Amino acid sequence: MISENRFATHGFHSLRLAAAFCALLAGCSSHHGGPAGSGAKEKAASPPYNALGVKVASEDWQVSARVQGTLYPNETTTAATKVAGRVEEVFVDLGDWVEQNELLICLDREEFELQVQQAEAALSQACAAIGLKSDADLAKVDRTRSPLVLQEQAVLAEAQATLKRYEQLSARNTITAAEVEQAAAAVKVADARYASALNAVDEKLALIRVRRVELNQMVEQLARTELRAPMAGFVESRLVSPGTYVQAGQPVLTVVSLDPLRYRAAVPERFSRQLALGQKVLVRVDERAPPRTAVVTRISPSLDIASRSLSFEADVPNADSSLRTGLFATGDVVLNAAEQVLAVPRTAVTEFAGVEKVWKVVDGRATEQIIETGRRDDDRIEIINGLSAGDVVLLDSSAGKRGPVTVEWSTKAPREAGAGQTAATSTVPLSE
Repeated sequence: MISENRFATHGFHSLRLAAAFCALLAGCSSHHGGPAGSGAKEKAASPPYNALGVKVASEDWQVSARVQGTLYPNETTTAATKVAGRVEEVFVDLGDWVEQNELLICLDREEFELQVQQAEAALSQACAAIGLKSDADLAKVDRTRSPLVLQEQAVLAEAQATLKRYEQLSARNTITAAEVEQAAAAVKVADARYASALNAVDEKLALIRVRRVELNQMVEQLARTELRAPMAGFVESRLVSPGTYVQAGQPVLTVVSLDPLRYRAAVPERFSRQLALGQKVLVRVDERAPPRTAVVTRISPSLDIASRSLSFEADVPNADSSLRTGLFATGDVVLNAAEQVLAVPRTAVTEFAGVEKVWKVVDGRATEQIIETGRRDDDRIEIINGLSAGDVVLLDSSAGKRGPVTVEWSTKAPREAGAGQTAATSTVPLSE
């Protein structure tokens, strides 16, 4: 009896264990079967999210080569005195702005003024010898009216009259032949003296011309005691002070012209055939400030053999004189103003572990697309491989995710979508 009860009890517990095990299996089956399938269906049926999208399009891309160079003055002149003397006064100093012909330095004038007075006296003496004023027009001078010539002309006329009278008397045998010959000789002497007087006047006229040239030279020497600015610009250096004795031709000041400035740089050999006069150069001294637009104005006729580069110069506007000579500057030389490339906004591209991707929309679903990019500017990236014209990508790559998407089109052009900035010039660095 006891054995039967034990068996019955053991069978009851076995049945309970079997029922619990079946319930556990049923629970496991229900957990891995029914709920999982329904969750996947719910996920697959999730509503699409909204995102801005743009179409990949072919755009004009301004291509330039980035170079490094230095700003030089447009013109530099070293002012030097033309005469020797002691500096009396200096009217400008370092950094002063001077206009063309403005007085810079004055030398002691006393010695030069005395030389002018001496030349004036010599000229007056030469003019007085033939009865002229110092300012007389020599081209209108009648040398036969000179007192010396008039005197000899009168002597000649008297000698000719005497000879004529003697010839008449000789015809009547009143005087001897010797007296006639003597009168004829007197005429010849008077004629020679008259010609000599004419030559003397010519000599005096020539001497007057010499004295006038000497006076002009002395006046010019006096004027050269004042050194004036050969051009408008800034005083870059001052080399003398009052009391300094300078020699003729000795540099005393340096003046530079800063508008425009000359941007001097060089492009690598591979760009030398594309470089041309008139091309724009965007010059930057401060990367935070907008560039200044210059124009290529001079190109070297030959490449530098050592650096394999071609030198050029571009004129940089500097009307406000805010830029100084010697500044280092980078320049973007525009080689092609309108090259056609595929481009997307920078915000559409994401990079992870060196791989660049975009969210490409195909048949209403967003998927990641690996791309290969090229040049970049402030708001665009060139697409070399992975996309085609007309493809749709999400504007904001950080908001993209795999699955259905409703695309709202950006009202901006692809080059303006993303940052809303105007496109900048792309550059080809020299290291490429």
